[in-house]
Amino acid sequence: MVYIVGINDHCYQAINPKNNPYETEFRDYVLKQVQMKKINHISEEMNDELLRSQNDAQESVCRKIVEDLGLTHTMCEPTGYEKQQIGYVDKPWEDFLFEADTNEKVNAAYFEFHKNQWHIRENFWCEKLEPYSNENVLFICGAQHPIRFSKLLTRRGIKSRIVCKRWKPKM
Repeated sequence: MVYIVGINDHCYQAINPKNNPYETEFRDYVLKQVQMKKINHISEEMNDELLRSQNDAQESVCRKIVEDLGLTHTMCEPTGYEKQQIGYVDKPWEDFLFEADTNEKVNAAYFEFHKNQWHIRENFWCEKLEPYSNENVLFICGAQHPIRFSKLLTRRGIKSRIVCKRWKPKM
């Protein structure tokens, strides 16, 4: 069974006190899910490139948890090279400045462009998870993906359950 947790912000996945003051709260939430659902594999929409470039971190909360508990772990987000290999066009935000005249419109154009390709990344995640599909897996992804990804897993014959559509700290 793949248990899916959507998160409000990927910074929660990074071990970096400057960018993630909610590390302990997120870790405690993940640990609670691991114990309650008897999880033996954790996967996440993350990779080492994103940990460094977007979060100024070297380690993810989930990978640290599996090291401490002796579980297994998979980073499921494709790297820049892997995105090229699977046909995902990773167009930077700045490229949309010429298409729109306000930051709001630039953000909307950027989001729409990438949203139209989410299926490529989600299929990649699914392939990464398939070897663990007979185990209890906790999958952490952005809050836009739990419903879509759950449906994709079902179409592929993999049981899934959404645990949380949009986890965010209590603040």
